[in-house]
Amino acid sequence: MQSYTRVGIFQQLDIAIVDEKQTYSKEATMSYDKDDADREEGMEFLYREFKQQYEDEFIVDRIQTFYKENTDIVKNSLNNLMNSEILFRNEFYSAALIHAAISIEE
Repeated sequence: MQSYTRVGIFQQLDIAIVDEKQTYSKEATMSYDKDDADREEGMEFLYREFKQQYEDEFIVDRIQTFYKENTDIVKNSLNNLMNSEILFRNEFYSAALIHAAISIEE
């Protein structure tokens, strides 16, 4: 026969602990079935998905804030991009490509 010990809050809840991984109540034993496993897996998936979405939104907000506060940083890039579009419309494709690449690098 196994001996039961009562610890902290478990004394108040009238739950006995056998080993550290299993808990037993005097009234009923809980089971863990496939539905519980599926629910837990779904919750883990949602947690990871929302965490990634939150991180992505946070990064975008930080970048937007940075460029709104430091507009001088993007002026040259935007000027090169606009020049690239003008050159492309006038069929100077090589020059348009160079200006587009410069706008990315700056």
